[in-house]
Amino acid sequence: MYPGPYSGTLQRPFKIDPDGHRLVYPSVLAFVPTPSYDPADFPEAVGRHDALLAKHAGGLLFALRRHAGDTEGTPMAFSMGARVGVISSRVHRESVRIGWRDGLAHACSPFPALSRRLVLAPRLIEMYVLIVTPDALTLRTVALPGSDSLDLRECAPAFEPGEMLAVEPTWPRAVALGSMIVRWARTPRSLLQVHVHPRPRMPATPDAEMDRLLDVYRPELLRDRGDLPPEDCVALISSTRLCGDHASVSSRRHPAVPLYLETYGDLRPALDRPATLGWLPVIVHTDMHVGLRWLDTGAGGGSPPAPLPALVLPWKRAQLVSGG
Repeated sequence: MYPGPYSGTLQRPFKIDPDGHRLVYPSVLAFVPTPSYDPADFPEAVGRHDALLAKHAGGLLFALRRHAGDTEGTPMAFSMGARVGVISSRVHRESVRIGWRDGLAHACSPFPALSRRLVLAPRLIEMYVLIVTPDALTLRTVALPGSDSLDLRECAPAFEPGEMLAVEPTWPRAVALGSMIVRWARTPRSLLQVHVHPRPRMPATPDAEMDRLLDVYRPELLRDRGDLPPEDCVALISSTRLCGDHASVSSRRHPAVPLYLETYGDLRPALDRPATLGWLPVIVHTDMHVGLRWLDTGAGGGSPPAPLPALVLPWKRAQLVSGG
């Protein structure tokens, strides 16, 4: 058994403790970058999970209102992202619960595709739902129907099903062989699927960490950009132990953009230069540092502008100077 987020868990039946609250998130860079299994390999399981979500969509929202109300007084929609719905179906028993996203990101560490996704915050007014049956686990999103109120007590009576994000077999196996990790599992439509990956190594420098985060969230940023021209956009990747990860793209005219340009004042000169065709500026923010990277959008631009090396965050700089 190898150290890290997998240690001591891979060879045991998967058990969920939705009430676990770890207060910190695992680093997305500590997980094996394995792709999710193909949902087409789990046709019966996916069908059952669809039926479970449809059956319990109302109960899931009721459980969220109760969970948020017990901890925060007023159950507000913007608190959904910190929570995960868990629908579990065992023999003759089904349950619906709400758990904390940070705790479930740790609990799902034997399933890297699920855990990596749980570290990343969902979109606004969306929530992740983890569905567990004896043969598979799936992670999906659910969304609130359109509402003018952010109070969960005043919105529609049930969630709307969203996107399927990942599917994993319930019994993965793994072994470390030198510098490699071998993972294997059986799926209903294949005898065996084997994935071989290098053992995860944490980046040695802040700049290397930012480069890795950009590689991890490149697909998410390109999808979030949609049809917005890259020269009119700015992207943000935030990765902190306390809040998990966030990756999004906004128009430079969005009201929030001047706020974080003011916060990260050292980035303003680079962002105030004329936009380079085909390159999207990405502000990368970690626990200690902030930097600027450029993402190729495939629009046929020229050479990318120079990245801005990692800078110590202003409030962390004050702490270091004061010795705090």
